[in-house]
Amino acid sequence: MLGMKQDALASNMGDDWTQIKISRLEAKEEIEPAILEEVAKALKVPAEAIKLR
Repeated sequence: MLGMKQDALASNMGDDWTQIKISRLEAKEEIEPAILEEVAKALKVPAEAIKLR
């Protein structure tokens, strides 16, 4: 996701997140809006930047 390693993103997302959970999230066809916002916040980018990928 936008050049960040999965384990680093998981760390930025909080205690409930792991590298495996990030990997599964990346494999999804569609991501729930609330989770997308959470990921965008962790990446410090607008959610729209992720939606366009």
